[in-house]
Amino acid sequence: MKQVAVIFLFFIFCSCIPTRIAPKIDDYEIKVAEKFKRKLPKTYAFIFEDLKEEGAFYNFMNHKYDLISGNVGKFIPFSIEDEDYYLSYDEVVIEEKYLNFTPVIFEALIGANSDDEGAQVETDRYGHWYFVITILDAEMADCLNPEYKNRIAVINYLRHLKLDYLNEKAEVD
Repeated sequence: MKQVAVIFLFFIFCSCIPTRIAPKIDDYEIKVAEKFKRKLPKTYAFIFEDLKEEGAFYNFMNHKYDLISGNVGKFIPFSIEDEDYYLSYDEVVIEEKYLNFTPVIFEALIGANSDDEGAQVETDRYGHWYFVITILDAEMADCLNPEYKNRIAVINYLRHLKLDYLNEKAEVD
């Protein structure tokens, strides 16, 4: 039994233990933005993972809607079937975190930091970038709410917007 416990402890301390894992979104999700990331609004959002370089979506939106650089991201006006809507988006990073005990064990075995107060457990960080898009109508109603009358048309618009962005071949300056 002691051998099993020693082997178990060996694997625990020689492996990376995930403490936070970023969600995997294949296409898109529609959920309350605040449940995806705190500090976001309590409205429904269209969420997808950004696979491009930093600033590409900003440039895409600026070019697509002919925006003044300072207004990109908040209350971008557009129309669907002669109804006015306002798009806002937030770029969100969710970092994966892992506990890595191997450096601590290695330093303890070789005594590399004998003058230090003690070895620190290291965490590795890897970020996943997402866009969280919210849509409001002229009356400031949440257009992605399941009870909204034109929800399907809004979702289709956002799906096409996402596909246009991801399939854009050249970066816009």
